[in-house]
Amino acid sequence: MALPRIAIATGDPAGIGPEIALKAALDRSVKALCRPLLVGDPAALELHAQAAGLTPRLHVIGNIGDADWSDGALNLLDASEGTNRPVKFGTVDAAYGRASLASARRAIHAALAGEVEAVVVAP
Repeated sequence: MALPRIAIATGDPAGIGPEIALKAALDRSVKALCRPLLVGDPAALELHAQAAGLTPRLHVIGNIGDADWSDGALNLLDASEGTNRPVKFGTVDAAYGRASLASARRAIHAALAGEVEAVVVAP
């Protein structure tokens, strides 16, 4: 039986959420329990990965049907919707709030459509 697909909405691009989401999705104990699917802005996740000293192989997808967990890459469902500006860590911006909502909304829609079995939302 296949492991459940868990959508991880990455949260506020200027906050700690994307780093937490990346670290969770890379964790072996998490991968032993589920197939993590990051949902967020690719540019923001790349920036957080670099800042945290992480070097994940991100497989950016537009549809969950394009996800592939067989090669070890992290699937990232692009939920940017053109809402993100260049990210400045630790700052407040309405665009970051919209980006956070867009990632959560996309993850929830995936669950309602049966494309994933559960949703987790980072701060």
